[in-house]
Amino acid sequence: MGVQLTDAEVWEFVGKSHTGILTTLDREGFPVSLPTWHVVIDRKVYLRTRDAAAKAKRLRRDPRACFLVEGGEHWIDLKAACLVGHAREVTDPALVESVRQALKDKYSGFRQAGKTLPDAVQNHYRRPEVIIEFDADRRTLSWDNRKIRTA
Repeated sequence: MGVQLTDAEVWEFVGKSHTGILTTLDREGFPVSLPTWHVVIDRKVYLRTRDAAAKAKRLRRDPRACFLVEGGEHWIDLKAACLVGHAREVTDPALVESVRQALKDKYSGFRQAGKTLPDAVQNHYRRPEVIIEFDADRRTLSWDNRKIRTA
């Protein structure tokens, strides 16, 4: 038995993961990896960011990206899925609203009340947002060490 996750296992794992790591490319082609909250809809990863955020600017310049989720502390429990593909801004209003609602449903218990945040943070979140769709259209790398036979 291989240690790779099946396609169904990948999408279940990515969808249930709390935080993912989005990697974009800077002007010189170097990777920049940042944590983000996300949801999965129809085997695509969606996230929210500010319109003026560096990651949004990098994706406009070069849509190539990776999205990684991982878990486990002990070697036998290590598990990961690294999706390689392209990202774009979502412009369809119905999809934007669906993603916003899905993000709200998934993360509402983890947000801090806006009025309790410092003014600079409140001002940041008042800026226009965009929804990013990540499509794993290149390849997927995955493993689950629990699939290794240890006996």
